[in-house]
Amino acid sequence: MSVARKRILVAIDWYLPGFRGGGPITSIANLVDALGDQYDFSIVTSDTDDGESAPYENTATDQWVELGPNCRVWYCSREGRSYRHFRKLLGETEYDLLYLNSMFSLRYTIFPLWSSRAAKPEVPVLLAPRGMLHAGALRLKPLKKKVFLKVL
Repeated sequence: MSVARKRILVAIDWYLPGFRGGGPITSIANLVDALGDQYDFSIVTSDTDDGESAPYENTATDQWVELGPNCRVWYCSREGRSYRHFRKLLGETEYDLLYLNSMFSLRYTIFPLWSSRAAKPEVPVLLAPRGMLHAGALRLKPLKKKVFLKVL
């Protein structure tokens, strides 16, 4: 009897085919490559690259897009980046772990976290702050970050 594969839902501001978001895109792509034979990944991200306003060409939005046998991506349109949208999406999506790839992202940390807690409070959450809590990083826009951390 085979054991069902665990499903990881990743929320990240930018993902492939984007590249302007730098290291986080590469880190998640490498995570999927390294663990894709053991886990099924669902990635929720924006339909634009960092700093861009035009959506990726030839990429479907607000629906699941298969990127490989164990990876699918939901590219959120500008309209699809609301809390209401995330609550509906996370309520309908099956996952065993929510992986948040940022600390200070309203749309890809706070909205998914609140949505997951409302829809599936039993599902564990892994928060990867990626150096965002380092003293040097906290000195940039300190008031905004202190308020954000208090709310979180």
